[in-house]
Amino acid sequence: MKKAKLLCISGIDGSGKTTISRILVKELQGKNKKACYIYGRIIPIFTRIGIFFGKAFILKQSKGAVSKSYKDYEAHKKSFLKNNILLRVLFKYSFLFEQLIQIYIKVVPKILFCDYVILDRYIYDTIITDISPNLEMSSQDALNLTKKYLKFVPKPSMIILIDVPEEIAYRRKTDIPHIDYLKIRRKLYLEVFMGLKEDDTGVPIYIIDGTKDISELILELFTKLEGG
Repeated sequence: MKKAKLLCISGIDGSGKTTISRILVKELQGKNKKACYIYGRIIPIFTRIGIFFGKAFILKQSKGAVSKSYKDYEAHKKSFLKNNILLRVLFKYSFLFEQLIQIYIKVVPKILFCDYVILDRYIYDTIITDISPNLEMSSQDALNLTKKYLKFVPKPSMIILIDVPEEIAYRRKTDIPHIDYLKIRRKLYLEVFMGLKEDDTGVPIYIIDGTKDISELILELFTKLEGG
């Protein structure tokens, strides 16, 4: 049985990943290709419980002082995790464990029965967006963790990072708590993906300018996907 081409599209919130992924699927389907869209980043289920109680505990410890300030809340949260080694371990591996489960449930069946699987985010995004900033991991640590866990998931045929300046992404979204949230993650994305490119993983990796016109982006991705 022929396996699908697995295209992973990553980037900070507001980079246009979801819009581009869905249009790309429609374009492929219009060419009589069996193309499937999957949201590939973790959707917290079990970890959501821990997040809820952790947030409540942090707010209680701070006596509500950080509830209205993103920067204060983030500083308090990171300090809390930094000083609790067991919680750091639980935080990291609960996210990774649940992410792996979801990948095998959602992605593997589609690979077997579709021609193209377009992944709107993947394990990279969980590590870069959810784990690394909260644990104050360096980009090198994030890269090492990414390479380690890529061994346990289906290998992509191509990886795309849609890069946009955080100021533009911030204007596009209404649910981002602070522009610093994007700045931290954009830096991690660029450094981790450049590290993956330099390591020559055998998977084509492209960093694409997300400020281009959407039709131009789709054409560029379509050309790369068909060529790959």
